[in-house]
Amino acid sequence: MGGINQMIKLRKSRRALVLSFSEISGRQEACKTIVSLSKEYEHLQVIAFGEVSGEFAECQNVEYIQLDALPHSDKAGCDDLWVGSGLDEVARQLSTIDRGILRELFNNCFFRFAAIMAVSGGHGVIYADGEEAVLLARCANLLSGGRTMVRQFPQDNRYAPVDLMETSTCLFRSKSFKLMKRETVVVVSLSPVARDCRVLRQIHFLSERFGRVVVIGLGNRPDFSDSKPNILWISLGENACCHWGKSRLGGGFFSRCLNLGRKALLAHYYSDRRCLQASLIVRQFRMRLLICNDTDTLPLGMLAAAKSRRFTKVVFDLHEWPTEQYMGEDGDPERVRFIRRIFRYCARVPGFTTTVADSFLDIFPKEYGLKKICLVRNAPGKINLPQQCAPNGKIRMIHHGGCSAGREPERMIEAMTYLEDRFVLHLMLIPGQDTEYYKSLKKLAAEKAPGKVVFEEPVPANMIVETLAGNYDLGLYLLPPDTPNHLHALPNKFFDFIVAGLAVAVGPSLNMAKYAREHGIGWVADDFEPATMARMLNSLTIEDIEQARLCSMQLREQINAEKEVGRFAEMCRTLADTGKVVA
Repeated sequence: MGGINQMIKLRKSRRALVLSFSEISGRQEACKTIVSLSKEYEHLQVIAFGEVSGEFAECQNVEYIQLDALPHSDKAGCDDLWVGSGLDEVARQLSTIDRGILRELFNNCFFRFAAIMAVSGGHGVIYADGEEAVLLARCANLLSGGRTMVRQFPQDNRYAPVDLMETSTCLFRSKSFKLMKRETVVVVSLSPVARDCRVLRQIHFLSERFGRVVVIGLGNRPDFSDSKPNILWISLGENACCHWGKSRLGGGFFSRCLNLGRKALLAHYYSDRRCLQASLIVRQFRMRLLICNDTDTLPLGMLAAAKSRRFTKVVFDLHEWPTEQYMGEDGDPERVRFIRRIFRYCARVPGFTTTVADSFLDIFPKEYGLKKICLVRNAPGKINLPQQCAPNGKIRMIHHGGCSAGREPERMIEAMTYLEDRFVLHLMLIPGQDTEYYKSLKKLAAEKAPGKVVFEEPVPANMIVETLAGNYDLGLYLLPPDTPNHLHALPNKFFDFIVAGLAVAVGPSLNMAKYAREHGIGWVADDFEPATMARMLNSLTIEDIEQARLCSMQLREQINAEKEVGRFAEMCRTLADTGKVVA
């Protein structure tokens, strides 16, 4: 009864809102409608662009708020307003909403202001003009417990009520409502997805085999998702740092959590807002399959499978060696203990697990108790481009990827001091947040190898292989084995070199060395010292490099995204259909 009485009270307040993101004063029919509404309501609030004019301006009980008179504010940190307004919670409740689009709109200061007014104004009726306005009106309706009536702003003086479910089918780019009726696979990655080539390839191939692919991740929407109507993108924000596994309440508290059961561990896991948000969003979908990328997302898979009583099948993709990833000089032993405990509870959940390197197939079952482990290598899609080896006698070497001090790219710069002048090293590094370290590398190159090291601007992920194939001869990677994770590394860039048809030169990293030797695609230095790598490279001729490049071109017919990720997508399809895995 209380809710009904409050609804009646709200309607009797005779307050209404007209919400538009266009210049409403320039539309005669719209102005006439507002004048008509002003006679029906005691107080009418109008939020729109442009200046007010005509008969509309003379209405005494109409409060007009001009959006383009508001100060622009593109400052980061609107999360507090987002959460404080209640829209964040509403977005979780409306499973048909592409939450990423709602956040994108909310980052606009006009939309943000209108949102606060719409959800807090106590209006009995909201007349919504346009798709964005309908979205806000729906949010206000939810926040008021259904006590705010939503009407489409009339185009011809007819006040037709909005069919909310019909609105959702045309409101969002992903055509969410129609796709809800089709089978769904959810891909979760607590990383900037647009920069994660492995996850992007998963999304691309899964979208061809499932009715809808929901992607939950950090950062901006991947470029290709707009061209695929069955991909629904949900952003958790820009911050790529998850804090679970680090105690913010004192070491004693965290140590006790590690010694307690599953509920205590999950409570600590959900102390990170990104993990909590991802879990709440995942629960909105009735999914056939959940793809969990990296250890950060495995507890989500465990809970989703339990909630659906195994209707949801889980696939776990390990990008690296989880515990060894946090070892080394700056390691985090408590986080390692936390990961081991998570595996204790979650190891039996995945229908199958995938990993990036051959050597991990033997390590992970013993280390974590995982079963049904399959190899899916980080290979990009095939390309066919004409290639010219070493024009003008210059051997063009390339290294690309993140600018990480832990990988010691300065070793490759130092190797250039020992190399002959016919070698040129091109570094295509993504500076990330540590811009000072990137600057120090440039300074080091200028001092130790002037004119022999060129720093290139990074290119989008989908352009890397094409750029390598057309401009370089040899891919270089010297990764010191500071951690077991580095020793076993088989990264994206190694297969980028192969698919681009380049020769490769690497240190004695176990997996990279194995491919280089077995397939004749390049050379392996005796150790990880720059002088040793330079000595090996100086012994090469252009004919040697040309022969290794031909071997790379042959190997890329066997190892490429179409075969690797295509096989992964087929395994997912089989698991969803039959509940069984055929490797």
